[in-house]
Amino acid sequence: MKKLTAVQFEDYIQKGGSTKPWIVLAVEEGNKLPIAEAYVVKLFKKDHALNDCALASEFIVAELARELDLVVPDSAIMTFSNDFVETLTDEQIKFLEGKQYAPTFSSRLLNSSTLVMAEVGNLSSPAAELAKLFAFDCMVINTDRGGFRDKPNLLVDDDGFTLIDHELCLFFLASSSSTGINKLMKSIKAGNIDMIQYGRHIFYQKLKSYKGKKVHLFNEFEENLSKLNVAGIVKYAQNLEQENIPAGSIDSLNEYLSLLKQNASQYCNILLGLIR
Repeated sequence: MKKLTAVQFEDYIQKGGSTKPWIVLAVEEGNKLPIAEAYVVKLFKKDHALNDCALASEFIVAELARELDLVVPDSAIMTFSNDFVETLTDEQIKFLEGKQYAPTFSSRLLNSSTLVMAEVGNLSSPAAELAKLFAFDCMVINTDRGGFRDKPNLLVDDDGFTLIDHELCLFFLASSSSTGINKLMKSIKAGNIDMIQYGRHIFYQKLKSYKGKKVHLFNEFEENLSKLNVAGIVKYAQNLEQENIPAGSIDSLNEYLSLLKQNASQYCNILLGLIR
């Protein structure tokens, strides 16, 4: 897991959400010949970052995306040292009050442009690519790609789209009770998914109205899910804990991902039912 130290503030992400992301130059810890690279740093309120497992969610969901052949920016653990903080303006230092920045989540700055909701209907991506992202968001219980905030949380370029912003996923990580995750797994075993939260997904209407054959849309996702390295994801979450990033209920994560992997075909049939 890459660890970075910020060395220079560069700019703000103007379209950032509640975390008001910063762009900083950072160097990799332990590198004898460090080269400063630009990263986007999300600055969560400490309670949200730690008690709500928002930091862990960002890291774990990004790792899951890579496992399932979806594109996300390179991510790294970012730390703001005292030396770096001393280079900031009074306004920036004030903004950091109550924020989690040692450690926090960061991702490599890309040249892709941020997709806005008005552009979603103009995307010409193949239906199978849209279906793969829809399936992934259902899997990680992401209610923030579209949802009630109307945020795509995607970057786009000529090669396709890149997924960003996954703090509001895997709700059960932060839960002190197993009731929610048990209910979710029970519904999946019964062949159901709560449609309320996914009916507002940015690609739901495009998939629902798709005129081609839908039966094969989730084939790639199903194959990747059936090969998911659950043990590797669990180990990744445990490593976050060792880096002082609370990952919450790792046992629930293991049970949930194992269930989906073992029932990949059934799960994708449920998804297919949602868009028919």
